This record gives sequence, structure tokens and C-alpha cells, in this order.
Amino acid sequence: MLDFLKKKKKYLKEPWRLRVHIAYLLIISFALSATDPVSPYYWIGTGLIFAGIAIRAWASGIIKKDNELATDGPYSLCRNPLYVGNFMIGYGFCFINSNPLSYLAITAYFLLIYPFTIKKEEEKLQRFFGQSFTNYRASVRRFIPRLTPYSRLGGWSLRQYLIDNKDFLNEGAVLLLWIYTAYHFF
Repeated sequence: MLDFLKKKKKYLKEPWRLRVHIAYLLIISFALSATDPVSPYYWIGTGLIFAGIAIRAWASGIIKKDNELATDGPYSLCRNPLYVGNFMIGYGFCFINSNPLSYLAITAYFLLIYPFTIKKEEEKLQRFFGQSFTNYRASVRRFIPRLTPYSRLGGWSLRQYLIDNKDFLNEGAVLLLWIYTAYHFF
């Protein structure tokens, strides 16, 4: 792990960037230790995972990191739709796992990592976009989606999703973990 960190100096300067690796370790452990396929919790978890993937794909097809303030689509409903998707995926795997400790672990992860991460990202957005971000922040909630959009719900780009953000790799990894649980159970 130390060799990895030495090669990735950005992780030493900004340890909150390890959040993706920690999240993968958590959901992999939840997927590998899942045991009860007949439980309705399996299907609730599956629904949450697929909804989280859809939200992440929608958000990733809109965001143009560091170039333009994203306010369309899911960004008109909340400021952090990618994290809403992560939340749904994380708790989806908790439902599939059906172990109370998995809920505690993912809750601790979200409470310890995301507030700091969001604060850092919002400071960066404020520096980049100034008054536009101030106005946006005043109109759109941080995490809990609102029911009325701030602007339009369109603006999705397949190129943005596949090529610029390459977020399909994250959703693909989550799908593979879900496929593992489905294959393991059925």
C-alpha cells in the first residue's frame, strides 16, 4: 500500500481521493459475503444498485469537470448526483448482503469521507465559477434531490459519459459485482 501511495503522490496530498478505492473494497466485501438470495432485501438492493447506476450515468453524461458548471439534468435537482448514485449503490449492496455490520460500515464511510470531499469540491467550484456557483448553491440542495428542477433536465451526452468522463468503467465494475451476486445465488 505504501508503494502505491508513493507512486500516487496526489493521494498523499489529498487522502480524501482514496474514497473510490475504499468504496470498492466495501462493496466487494459486501458482494462476496452475501448469503440470502430469496430475501426481498436482495431485490430491494438490486433496485437501488440499478437506480444508482442510472443516476451516475445521467450525471456523468452532463458534467464537464473544471470546464463548465453543471446545472442541468440531475444537477438541477441536487448538487451531488454522482454521490447520490454512490449512496444508492452502497446501500444496495448492503441490502444484498443483509448484514447489519455492512450498514454500519457504509454509513461510517459516507459520514467520514463525503462531508470532507464535498467541502473540498465546493471550495474548488467556488474558485472556478465564482458568483455562478454561489447562485447555484443558493438554489439547489447539496444532497437531497428537490422535486422542481433548477433549470432544464436535458443536456446529456454519450461522448461526455463514455469518452470524457469514462464513468462507464465505474458502473461496469458495479454491474460485474452485481452479476457475481446473481450468479452466486442463482
